[in-house]
Amino acid sequence: MAVVLLRARASLLVVLALLACAGAALGAPRVRTAEEHVVKAALIYQLGKFVTWPESTFQEDASPFVIGILGEGPVLEALQEIVQEKKIQGRRVRIVRFEKVTDIDAAQMLYVQKGALKNLDVLRAYARHYNILTMGETARFVDNGGMVLMEVDGDNIVFDIHEGEARRAGLRISASLLDIARRVVREEFSGDTP
Repeated sequence: MAVVLLRARASLLVVLALLACAGAALGAPRVRTAEEHVVKAALIYQLGKFVTWPESTFQEDASPFVIGILGEGPVLEALQEIVQEKKIQGRRVRIVRFEKVTDIDAAQMLYVQKGALKNLDVLRAYARHYNILTMGETARFVDNGGMVLMEVDGDNIVFDIHEGEARRAGLRISASLLDIARRVVREEFSGDTP
């Protein structure tokens, strides 16, 4: 247990160092220092290191770790550059752009770009069934059943986490990550929006 905690703390230090390089202050990357899409891409990659997926998520030992992007935008290219030759949970990372939510079953993480999805109901159902961590940049993403919202707040990018929805999808989010989130929703999504 102590070794796991030390590794988690070491991983958190790596994330914080990466964020510092991107102009971070207390875990919030500065948008003015780096382009927003580059900072978001770095956060997407790093988030994968703080989530545990069920062993049944991967079909084979050699299966890649798939980060999907839904919609058009510059995050895709930035993420492809960041993950070259990198791994998440011992698996090489593969970036895939998806046209439709119904194609995302091979992904472990999915970033939904602004305007790519109007209704989260289908996405939420797929995420729960296929153990997919969903991330988005649309206001109220977490309030409507998404798992991670990345949002510009002044000069910083901050994130909210819906831990209850992640648990419902069979995912476990590290306490280290929850500690640096702006807001954490712990109960499961009920389908009603406030």
